[in-house]
Amino acid sequence: VSYYPSTTLNINEVTLEDHLFYDTPGLLDENNLGVFISEEKLKDITIKKTIKPLVYQLYDKQSYFIEGLLRIDVLPKEKGSVIFYIADGLKIHRSKLEKGDDYQTKHLSSLSLYLPFDHLSEYDLKGKSLEFEIDGLGIIGFKNIAKIKIHHDQRIRINVRKSVL
Repeated sequence: VSYYPSTTLNINEVTLEDHLFYDTPGLLDENNLGVFISEEKLKDITIKKTIKPLVYQLYDKQSYFIEGLLRIDVLPKEKGSVIFYIADGLKIHRSKLEKGDDYQTKHLSSLSLYLPFDHLSEYDLKGKSLEFEIDGLGIIGFKNIAKIKIHHDQRIRINVRKSVL
């Protein structure tokens, strides 16, 4: 599978042992983060090797910025953790929650990967372990967290599931 759209233009038949496979042009998923990123920057967010989880332990309220693509405000129940399963090329900035707005105002629009934060999704986790799949970006897990707020482009789809990783 290529991370460039429109690389398969025709239906291609592939025979493997006794099976016939058809390689067809893919469908464009309009809620996938990759649709809104330039081809050059898409290389940075595409996962190319086994993901090593990035684990952050936290005791108080914090904001996490994944480049200029996503902001997550985390309110832990007590001691909690946030686990990122994303491409190595993406940078995460962590700050205290009360400094999140200041960081967003001063730095986000100057980042090379930037989408507007025109939507706010709020979740009451009630301490449950949940994972959030962000199409085109990866998975973010939360353990022992009371609430989170995700600031994102309204076109990006976020799926919530019980922790499996």
